[in-house]
Amino acid sequence: MGERGGEGEGESERESERESERLISRQAQVRKEPDWHGSTSIEINRAAEPKFRAWIKERTTRTSKPLYYEEARDGGAEYCGVNPNTTPGWTAKLVSPQGDYILVHVTVEGKQRRQIIYKHSLLPRRTER
Repeated sequence: MGERGGEGEGESERESERESERLISRQAQVRKEPDWHGSTSIEINRAAEPKFRAWIKERTTRTSKPLYYEEARDGGAEYCGVNPNTTPGWTAKLVSPQGDYILVHVTVEGKQRRQIIYKHSLLPRRTER
């Protein structure tokens, strides 16, 4: 009986460890906001910049509402979970001559604004013959 009792206790400990691992895994899946604590800026950029780029493309191609620089800076930061000081550098790359976007100065309700436009949406569409 003594041997069996020892095996039962070991099995119980292993099951408890497995349950703890499952709980930690579920907690990680539930977490919605990225946890950047202790991450380097390079790690943050690698994770968040692609998400920012996808959001900008979605925002400039799938909606008729114009995207202005300020919304890209602040809304993009909120969407990606980063500091708003991070997104201007990403936006500058997007609107560079090599980027897929242009920055157009427009007047809206008497105010000067900078609108971000997807370059490819300006190209003439090919028609099939």
